[in-house]
Amino acid sequence: MQLSTTVQVDKVIRFQASAALSGAGVFIVDLLDLYCMAATTTSAYRLPVAARLRKIEAWCPPSSTGAAVTLSIEDRAPGVGIVAPSRIMEDTTMGVSRPAHLVWKPSAQSVLSKWLDDSGGVGQLLLLTAPVGTTFDVHLSWTLQDGEVPVAVTAGVVAATVGQLYIRSLNSTGANNIPPVSYVTI
Repeated sequence: MQLSTTVQVDKVIRFQASAALSGAGVFIVDLLDLYCMAATTTSAYRLPVAARLRKIEAWCPPSSTGAAVTLSIEDRAPGVGIVAPSRIMEDTTMGVSRPAHLVWKPSAQSVLSKWLDDSGGVGQLLLLTAPVGTTFDVHLSWTLQDGEVPVAVTAGVVAATVGQLYIRSLNSTGANNIPPVSYVTI
């Protein structure tokens, strides 16, 4: 049996949209920047070197007026590696009591189901469309730094506590409006 020398972390992180999402992009750097440690009050370094997206479960709250609201997750077909066609999964709320609910898993033929780092040219992974208040449970795995040169997180850092571990927004390099729930974030 092969033994890995790299530490792997499997995690489920809950996020909640703080604004309406209309094709909000999630990039590989967003997944790698999720888990980081502050080096100064204005800089942080990511702990993972690779990420694997396993599943996203999402719930969209119904409109208080009963109007239909649609939740969608769209695979993006990255232009490198094993490419599968893009696909869109959607569900729509019904009335004021039935939320929309999706369980998204990457296609086995897609590069989205593989271990990814930001050196392979893979950019945008997903597009999310949902109203404010939508909850996303993201199931992912990371391999942690093991002698690699530390990489600074991509998006800006403000008012961080040196040495503190943080979970960042699911779209921290974009609109930064899908923050984690119940985690310290910057």
